[in-house]
This record gives sequence, structure tokens and C-alpha cells, in this order.
Amino acid sequence: MFRTMSQYRQFEDQLANMWGLIFPDYPNLDFHLVETTIPFSQLVTETRKSGKKYYSDYTPTDSVSFTFRETELFSSFNFFQKWLESIYDYEKGVFKVFTSERQKYKNAIIQFSSKFAGTTGIIPTKSFELIGLLPLGFSEISLSNDTGEPLQFTVNMTVEKVKPL
Repeated sequence: MFRTMSQYRQFEDQLANMWGLIFPDYPNLDFHLVETTIPFSQLVTETRKSGKKYYSDYTPTDSVSFTFRETELFSSFNFFQKWLESIYDYEKGVFKVFTSERQKYKNAIIQFSSKFAGTTGIIPTKSFELIGLLPLGFSEISLSNDTGEPLQFTVNMTVEKVKPL
């Protein structure tokens, strides 16, 4: 049975505060984020001989990695695997041709939710929109029966823009 984020939060206090990844085009999928670092654009400075700093460049957002807690149906892993396979034909070793960029790039929202933010229910408290996501691949997946921990996997992606909501 596929558990939603609400079900995870209901039974485990450690997961009462949780980040989720939401793809608006796929409302029935819950992506349970374990860890991510949200990239932001940066201004670059240099120092003159006088010791004064000045702005010299702009560094756009680039890559992001997401570590997910997987369900027993592997719905998150399968979603990203199908997305990668829609871009690259692994058997032929060639990239696929798209009729539109929308087939390749996706937008998503990272949303922080907490059952402690309100008196009842689970309330989203902060969100970030990720614009122009494109998968790069998976990091190695560690499979072990020793720890009893749920399966986790990391997907690496590139992102064009991050916008706080």
C-alpha cells in the first residue's frame, strides 16, 4: 500500500516536520524528501588592490540533488527512471528528439509542511518553486538488510531557476 506524506506524519513524530517535492502535473505522486540543498543564484565579488570589494559577476543556479525515502511500490524511483528514459535511449545510446521543451523540462515545488504550525491538520508553511528541472541521473543506491531503514535514493538534476514562494 502506498503511504502518503500525511500517513507518514501521522505516526512518526520525527517526520512531523517534512519537506515534500510536488510536481503539479503529477498530483497523485508524493515524493518524500529526506535531504536536499536548494541552490540559489549568487553574486560574485572581487577585491581591488585597495582592499575594497566590488560585484564582478553573477552565478546562476545550476544543479540540485534530492534524496528520497522510497515506498514499497518504488513510485518515486520509477517516475525519475521513466523521465530519464524519455530523454535518452540507453539501448541505442542516443538522445531522443522532442517536439516541445515541455516534454523534457518539468517544474516542481518543494514544500515544507508541519503539523505543529497550526492547531489542527498539516499546514504548508514555506515553498520554493523549481523551474526547468532536468534529470541527470541517480547516485549509487545502497541496499542493506542490516539497518532496517527504509530504502533511500538520490537523483541528481539541473535547475534553471529557484523562486521562493
